[in-house]
Amino acid sequence: MWIFEALVRNFDFTTSEWRIQVFRVLFGLGCLDKFFETFRHEGWKRFAPGTFNRYYLERKQGVVGRWVAETYQLSSVVRVLPAFVIVLGFWTRVCIVIVIASFVLELLYDPPRKTPVFFILNGIYLMLAGDSGMLFHFSAAQTTANTWAQCLIALTTIHLYWNSAWIKLRSPQFRSGRALAQVVHVAERTKDMVKFREYCLPAWAWRPFAGASEVDVARWRVAAIVTIAMEITVPIGLLFRPTYLVFVVLGVGMHVIFTFLKPRGLVPFSLLTSASYLAFLP
Repeated sequence: MWIFEALVRNFDFTTSEWRIQVFRVLFGLGCLDKFFETFRHEGWKRFAPGTFNRYYLERKQGVVGRWVAETYQLSSVVRVLPAFVIVLGFWTRVCIVIVIASFVLELLYDPPRKTPVFFILNGIYLMLAGDSGMLFHFSAAQTTANTWAQCLIALTTIHLYWNSAWIKLRSPQFRSGRALAQVVHVAERTKDMVKFREYCLPAWAWRPFAGASEVDVARWRVAAIVTIAMEITVPIGLLFRPTYLVFVVLGVGMHVIFTFLKPRGLVPFSLLTSASYLAFLP
Protein backbone atom coordinates (compact mmCIF):
# COMPACT_ATOMS: atom_id res chain seq x y z
CA MET A 1 0.00 0.00 0.00
CA TRP A 2 1.33 3.36 -1.05
CA ILE A 3 0.68 5.05 2.32
CA PHE A 4 3.14 2.76 4.12
CA GLU A 5 5.69 3.16 1.33
CA ALA A 6 5.35 6.95 1.61
CA LEU A 7 5.88 6.72 5.39
CA VAL A 8 8.99 4.60 4.93
CA ARG A 9 10.37 7.07 2.38
CA ASN A 10 9.66 10.03 4.67
CA PHE A 11 6.98 11.14 2.15
CA ASP A 12 9.45 11.29 -0.71
CA PHE A 13 6.78 9.60 -2.81
CA THR A 14 4.99 11.05 -5.82
CA THR A 15 1.23 11.39 -6.01
CA SER A 16 -1.15 12.86 -8.57
CA GLU A 17 -1.65 16.57 -7.91
CA TRP A 18 -5.19 16.58 -9.32
CA ARG A 19 -6.51 14.49 -6.42
CA ILE A 20 -5.91 17.19 -3.80
CA GLN A 21 -6.98 19.88 -6.26
CA VAL A 22 -10.37 18.23 -6.83
CA PHE A 23 -10.63 17.61 -3.08
CA ARG A 24 -10.12 21.36 -2.50
CA VAL A 25 -13.14 22.15 -4.71
CA LEU A 26 -15.33 19.58 -2.93
CA PHE A 27 -14.14 20.82 0.47
CA GLY A 28 -15.23 24.34 -0.45
CA LEU A 29 -18.61 23.10 -1.71
CA GLY A 30 -19.13 21.18 1.52
CA CYS A 31 -18.40 24.33 3.51
CA LEU A 32 -20.81 26.36 1.36
CA ASP A 33 -23.61 23.84 1.85
CA LYS A 34 -23.09 23.83 5.60
CA PHE A 35 -22.90 27.60 5.82
CA PHE A 36 -25.99 28.21 3.70
CA GLU A 37 -27.89 25.79 5.93
CA THR A 38 -27.47 28.40 8.68
CA PHE A 39 -29.81 30.75 6.83
CA ARG A 40 -32.58 28.17 6.43
CA HIS A 41 -35.25 27.03 8.88
CA GLU A 42 -34.97 30.16 11.07
CA GLY A 43 -31.32 29.43 11.82
CA TRP A 44 -30.61 33.12 11.24
CA LYS A 45 -32.60 33.93 14.41
CA ARG A 46 -31.14 31.09 16.44
CA PHE A 47 -29.60 33.36 19.10
CA ALA A 48 -31.95 36.34 18.80
CA PRO A 49 -32.60 38.19 22.08
CA GLY A 50 -35.33 36.51 24.11
CA THR A 51 -34.88 33.04 22.57
CA PHE A 52 -34.28 29.98 24.70
CA ASN A 53 -31.11 29.18 22.71
CA ARG A 54 -29.58 32.51 23.70
CA TYR A 55 -30.67 32.17 27.32
CA TYR A 56 -29.19 28.66 27.54
CA LEU A 57 -25.92 29.67 25.84
CA GLU A 58 -25.40 32.67 28.14
CA ARG A 59 -26.38 30.65 31.21
CA LYS A 60 -23.94 27.89 30.27
CA GLN A 61 -20.94 29.92 29.05
CA GLY A 62 -21.41 33.35 30.60
CA VAL A 63 -19.51 36.18 28.92
CA VAL A 64 -18.19 33.86 26.18
CA GLY A 65 -21.73 32.72 25.41
CA ARG A 66 -22.94 36.31 25.18
CA TRP A 67 -20.12 37.17 22.79
CA VAL A 68 -20.85 34.10 20.64
CA ALA A 69 -24.55 35.02 20.46
CA GLU A 70 -23.79 38.62 19.47
CA THR A 71 -21.30 37.63 16.75
CA TYR A 72 -23.30 34.65 15.43
CA GLN A 73 -25.03 36.43 12.55
CA LEU A 74 -21.92 38.36 11.52
CA SER A 75 -19.74 35.24 11.49
CA SER A 76 -22.42 33.35 9.57
CA VAL A 77 -22.23 35.91 6.77
CA VAL A 78 -18.47 36.49 6.78
CA ARG A 79 -17.53 32.84 6.35
CA VAL A 80 -19.52 32.34 3.12
CA LEU A 81 -17.17 34.35 0.89
CA PRO A 82 -13.96 32.52 1.96
CA ALA A 83 -15.67 29.18 1.33
CA PHE A 84 -16.58 30.33 -2.19
CA VAL A 85 -13.02 31.54 -2.79
CA ILE A 86 -11.66 28.14 -1.70
CA VAL A 87 -13.71 26.55 -4.49
CA LEU A 88 -12.06 28.96 -6.93
CA GLY A 89 -8.61 28.33 -5.48
CA PHE A 90 -7.54 31.91 -4.72
CA TRP A 91 -5.78 32.73 -1.41
CA THR A 92 -6.64 29.20 -0.34
CA ARG A 93 -4.63 29.12 2.91
CA VAL A 94 -5.93 32.47 4.15
CA CYS A 95 -9.53 31.51 3.37
CA ILE A 96 -9.13 28.13 5.07
CA VAL A 97 -7.91 29.87 8.25
CA ILE A 98 -11.11 31.98 8.28
CA VAL A 99 -13.27 28.91 7.64
CA ILE A 100 -11.53 26.93 10.39
CA ALA A 101 -12.06 29.83 12.81
CA SER A 102 -15.78 29.75 12.01
CA PHE A 103 -15.93 26.02 12.73
CA VAL A 104 -14.12 26.56 16.06
CA LEU A 105 -16.71 29.22 16.90
CA GLU A 106 -19.42 26.71 15.98
CA LEU A 107 -18.02 24.26 18.51
CA LEU A 108 -18.58 26.88 21.21
CA TYR A 109 -22.35 26.92 20.75
CA ASP A 110 -22.88 23.32 19.65
CA PRO A 111 -21.78 20.26 21.61
CA PRO A 112 -18.69 18.62 20.09
CA ARG A 113 -19.77 17.11 16.78
CA LYS A 114 -17.75 15.17 14.26
CA THR A 115 -18.71 17.30 11.25
CA PRO A 116 -17.01 20.59 12.35
CA VAL A 117 -13.99 18.66 13.66
CA PHE A 118 -13.74 16.71 10.40
CA PHE A 119 -13.84 19.95 8.40
CA ILE A 120 -11.23 21.56 10.67
CA LEU A 121 -8.81 18.65 10.27
CA ASN A 122 -9.21 18.45 6.50
CA GLY A 123 -8.84 22.21 6.25
CA ILE A 124 -5.50 21.97 8.07
CA TYR A 125 -4.41 19.20 5.70
CA LEU A 126 -5.29 21.34 2.68
CA MET A 127 -3.12 24.12 4.09
CA LEU A 128 -0.22 21.66 4.17
CA ALA A 129 -0.65 20.80 0.47
CA GLY A 130 2.08 22.13 -1.75
CA ASP A 131 -0.19 22.65 -4.76
CA SER A 132 -3.94 22.78 -4.13
CA GLY A 133 -4.56 24.25 -7.58
CA MET A 134 -6.46 27.24 -8.87
CA LEU A 135 -9.90 27.46 -10.43
CA PHE A 136 -10.80 24.20 -12.17
CA HIS A 137 -7.45 23.54 -13.81
CA PHE A 138 -6.33 20.19 -12.44
CA SER A 139 -2.73 19.13 -12.97
CA ALA A 140 -1.89 15.64 -14.22
CA ALA A 141 1.65 15.90 -12.79
CA GLN A 142 3.07 13.33 -10.39
CA THR A 143 5.01 15.17 -7.65
CA THR A 144 5.66 15.05 -3.91
CA ALA A 145 3.92 18.42 -3.36
CA ASN A 146 0.68 16.95 -1.98
CA THR A 147 1.85 13.57 -0.63
CA TRP A 148 1.87 14.62 3.04
CA ALA A 149 -1.60 16.18 2.84
CA GLN A 150 -3.01 13.24 0.91
CA CYS A 151 -1.71 10.74 3.48
CA LEU A 152 -3.26 12.69 6.35
CA ILE A 153 -6.65 12.90 4.63
CA ALA A 154 -6.71 9.15 3.95
CA LEU A 155 -5.55 8.23 7.48
CA THR A 156 -8.15 10.51 9.08
CA THR A 157 -10.94 8.94 7.04
CA ILE A 158 -9.73 5.45 7.96
CA HIS A 159 -9.77 6.46 11.62
CA LEU A 160 -13.24 7.97 11.22
CA TYR A 161 -14.69 4.77 9.79
CA TRP A 162 -12.95 2.34 12.12
CA ASN A 163 -13.68 4.40 15.22
CA SER A 164 -17.34 4.55 14.22
CA ALA A 165 -17.39 0.78 13.65
CA TRP A 166 -15.73 0.18 17.03
CA ILE A 167 -18.32 2.29 18.85
CA LYS A 168 -21.15 0.45 17.11
CA LEU A 169 -19.58 -2.94 17.86
CA ARG A 170 -19.45 -2.05 21.56
CA SER A 171 -23.09 -0.93 21.59
CA PRO A 172 -25.61 -3.74 22.22
CA GLN A 173 -28.34 -1.23 21.35
CA PHE A 174 -26.93 -0.71 17.86
CA ARG A 175 -25.85 -4.32 17.21
CA SER A 176 -29.32 -5.59 18.05
CA GLY A 177 -30.90 -3.23 15.50
CA ARG A 178 -32.95 -1.53 18.19
CA ALA A 179 -31.24 1.84 17.78
CA LEU A 180 -32.04 2.01 14.05
CA ALA A 181 -35.56 0.72 14.62
CA GLN A 182 -36.19 3.43 17.22
CA VAL A 183 -34.90 6.20 14.94
CA VAL A 184 -37.25 5.19 12.12
CA HIS A 185 -40.15 4.58 14.52
CA VAL A 186 -39.78 8.04 16.08
CA ALA A 187 -39.50 9.62 12.61
CA GLU A 188 -42.80 8.01 11.61
CA ARG A 189 -44.57 9.07 14.80
CA THR A 190 -43.32 12.67 14.77
CA LYS A 191 -43.36 13.46 11.05
CA ASP A 192 -46.39 15.76 11.41
CA MET A 193 -45.07 17.42 14.57
CA VAL A 194 -41.59 18.44 13.37
CA LYS A 195 -41.70 22.00 12.07
CA PHE A 196 -38.89 21.53 9.56
CA ARG A 197 -38.56 18.22 7.77
CA GLU A 198 -35.60 16.29 9.16
CA TYR A 199 -35.96 13.12 7.11
CA CYS A 200 -36.00 12.81 3.35
CA LEU A 201 -36.75 9.18 2.63
CA PRO A 202 -40.17 8.73 0.99
CA ALA A 203 -42.73 7.27 3.36
CA TRP A 204 -43.30 4.18 1.22
CA ALA A 205 -39.62 3.27 1.59
CA TRP A 206 -39.37 3.27 5.36
CA ARG A 207 -42.94 3.12 6.72
CA PRO A 208 -43.08 -0.71 6.44
CA PHE A 209 -40.04 -0.82 8.76
CA ALA A 210 -41.27 1.80 11.23
CA GLY A 211 -42.89 -0.57 13.70
CA ALA A 212 -41.61 -1.18 17.20
CA SER A 213 -42.10 -4.96 17.35
CA GLU A 214 -39.34 -7.52 17.77
CA VAL A 215 -39.80 -8.48 14.12
CA ASP A 216 -38.97 -4.91 13.08
CA VAL A 217 -35.94 -4.87 15.38
CA ALA A 218 -34.74 -8.13 13.81
CA ARG A 219 -34.98 -6.56 10.35
CA TRP A 220 -32.89 -3.60 11.42
CA ARG A 221 -30.35 -5.95 13.00
CA VAL A 222 -29.33 -6.95 9.47
CA ALA A 223 -28.89 -3.28 8.51
CA ALA A 224 -26.82 -2.67 11.65
CA ILE A 225 -24.48 -5.58 10.89
CA VAL A 226 -24.10 -4.48 7.26
CA THR A 227 -23.28 -0.92 8.37
CA ILE A 228 -20.55 -2.10 10.74
CA ALA A 229 -19.11 -4.41 8.06
CA MET A 230 -19.10 -1.57 5.52
CA GLU A 231 -17.33 0.83 7.85
CA ILE A 232 -14.61 -1.74 8.47
CA THR A 233 -14.09 -2.87 4.89
CA VAL A 234 -14.58 0.32 2.83
CA PRO A 235 -11.27 1.96 3.89
CA ILE A 236 -9.40 -1.27 3.17
CA GLY A 237 -10.98 -1.71 -0.26
CA LEU A 238 -10.21 1.89 -1.20
CA LEU A 239 -6.48 1.34 -0.71
CA PHE A 240 -6.18 -1.25 -3.49
CA ARG A 241 -6.49 -0.22 -7.13
CA PRO A 242 -8.37 -3.38 -8.33
CA THR A 243 -11.13 -2.88 -5.73
CA TYR A 244 -11.07 0.91 -5.56
CA LEU A 245 -14.03 1.72 -7.83
CA VAL A 246 -16.18 -1.00 -6.27
CA PHE A 247 -15.70 0.40 -2.79
CA VAL A 248 -16.14 3.97 -3.99
CA VAL A 249 -19.61 2.98 -5.22
CA LEU A 250 -20.36 1.10 -1.99
CA GLY A 251 -19.11 3.93 0.22
CA VAL A 252 -20.91 6.69 -1.67
CA GLY A 253 -24.08 4.58 -1.70
CA MET A 254 -23.86 4.13 2.06
CA HIS A 255 -23.52 7.89 2.56
CA VAL A 256 -26.42 8.59 0.19
CA ILE A 257 -28.64 6.42 2.38
CA PHE A 258 -27.38 8.15 5.53
CA THR A 259 -27.97 11.54 3.92
CA PHE A 260 -31.52 10.72 2.90
CA LEU A 261 -32.22 9.75 6.50
CA LYS A 262 -31.07 13.13 7.82
CA PRO A 263 -30.22 15.52 4.97
CA ARG A 264 -30.01 18.75 6.93
CA GLY A 265 -27.13 17.52 9.03
CA LEU A 266 -25.36 15.01 6.83
CA VAL A 267 -25.04 16.50 3.33
CA PRO A 268 -21.78 18.41 4.08
CA PHE A 269 -20.32 15.50 6.07
CA SER A 270 -21.19 12.92 3.42
CA LEU A 271 -19.83 15.15 0.66
CA LEU A 272 -16.49 15.64 2.43
CA THR A 273 -16.17 11.98 3.41
CA SER A 274 -16.86 10.85 -0.15
CA ALA A 275 -14.39 13.46 -1.44
CA SER A 276 -11.71 11.99 0.82
CA TYR A 277 -11.83 8.79 -1.24
CA LEU A 278 -9.69 10.68 -3.76
CA ALA A 279 -6.79 10.48 -1.30
CA PHE A 280 -6.72 6.69 -1.09
CA LEU A 281 -4.80 6.13 -4.33
CA PRO A 282 -1.57 7.90 -5.34
